[in-house]
Amino acid sequence: MRLPMILAALLCVLQSHAEVPTPARQQEFFPAPSFELVHSGGCGVMEGIASASDGSAYFTEITRSVGCSDAGGVQGGRIWVVPPGGRPRIFREPSNMAAGLAIDAQDRMVTAEGADYGGRRVSITDLRTGAYRVVAYFHENRQFNAPNDVAIDRAGRIYFSDLRLFGPETIEQRINAVYRIDPPEPGAKGLRPLTRILGDNSKMNGVELSPDQRTLYVGLCDPGTNALGEQGKAALDRTGAGGLVAYPLDESGRPGSGARAARS
Repeated sequence: MRLPMILAALLCVLQSHAEVPTPARQQEFFPAPSFELVHSGGCGVMEGIASASDGSAYFTEITRSVGCSDAGGVQGGRIWVVPPGGRPRIFREPSNMAAGLAIDAQDRMVTAEGADYGGRRVSITDLRTGAYRVVAYFHENRQFNAPNDVAIDRAGRIYFSDLRLFGPETIEQRINAVYRIDPPEPGAKGLRPLTRILGDNSKMNGVELSPDQRTLYVGLCDPGTNALGEQGKAALDRTGAGGLVAYPLDESGRPGSGARAARS
């Protein structure tokens, strides 16, 4: 389970409480003896940390249009890379408002491209060749709202969350959900097979798999707004929900009933 996803879920839980965690509790969740600042500045939100086989670390910068626009227009987000022993540099700009990242054993980077003038799709970049492909764009002929986080299992299946936290685009999926992208069939071309596997009236944010691949963890982190602009509140919206839910997976990647692993 990736540390960033755990930290995101914990922050969502901790932010809903007034108490500050004690040093002992901090040590439980952050056992590293020291931290090194590798990047700061910019106007965007940093997230989506993932590492490649050569030790390079990638992360995204979400340049929200509210706060990051200028006289030149709206920015499109960035993906940064920190090579081993090196300094951060921009890997891709614009990133199509990339949020979550995941990198498999073949150095293929799966990217959740969000809203706010972003791609609103899931793409794969081969870090060894630079080839870029879109693998998921819509469900039932409606474009995603804002893919947020991604996880990959050893069978090559991709799990990603889709929710709207900000951005002026039309809401086409009237439900916050988690989807599974299956590997392509032999000889198939174009977008990959897609299944909605989870969906209710909570905002499903971070997603991650357990080391044994038998559990899907989903972080619920709802700040209380969909930022839908002229459309008003979403048909399905529950404010204030937070926590971490564990869903058992069968061999096909289908989830069972979830159980709260942490609660806000």
